[in-house]
Amino acid sequence: SAVYNWQKVPNNFDSINPLELINKPPSVQVFMKRPDKTKKPINKGVQHHAHLPMLFADVKDYSKLSETQKVDFSVNFLGRIGAIIKQFEPRILSKHTHGDSIFLVFEDVGTAVQLAKAINKTSSETDWSHYHLPENLLFRISLDAGPCYSYLDPIVGKREFCGAYVVRAARIEPITPPGEIYASETFVAMAYATGLSGVRFDYVGQVELPKQYGVVPTFHLR
Repeated sequence: SAVYNWQKVPNNFDSINPLELINKPPSVQVFMKRPDKTKKPINKGVQHHAHLPMLFADVKDYSKLSETQKVDFSVNFLGRIGAIIKQFEPRILSKHTHGDSIFLVFEDVGTAVQLAKAINKTSSETDWSHYHLPENLLFRISLDAGPCYSYLDPIVGKREFCGAYVVRAARIEPITPPGEIYASETFVAMAYATGLSGVRFDYVGQVELPKQYGVVPTFHLR
């Protein structure tokens, strides 16, 4: 159908049929640079990971909580969420929190989806007023996946993750509506490629990320 539409446009185009090239050498040789396996890592102890799923989450209006409410939040809200995360620990490579923010790195997309749904369900269905907190404390959750590096953090002394995709995952989270889960196109592709079932990804659109980090296709996890 795409070729049919192109043929209606008065422009020249080339149509390449891969079936005709099976027994023929290509007229143009394309050389791909193979990774140099003898190349030393950037730094000692640094590991490169080809594709890892990541989750960022925070609570909207956390900064508006009072001093005592922030204590209640840290003990009770994060306590409930921490109990859920602990159930998935064997498949979690890294955990990091700061205030209301949570950053997790996983071994597989299935675990990332299950945990995202679980903590979103708990945060949205719990009446937090019993803990002297606002009744509706909702997570904004973002899921992304891609290459990244792990290293031993010289300050805290534990393994952390960094890279452009880690930053992008963090940028998707602020544009996610409270109580919802957004995923990047990369994450969705990995989910479908691994045959993940029981979920649906609805296309949100091309979303502009904060801090001039570009525009990315974003999907809504159902």
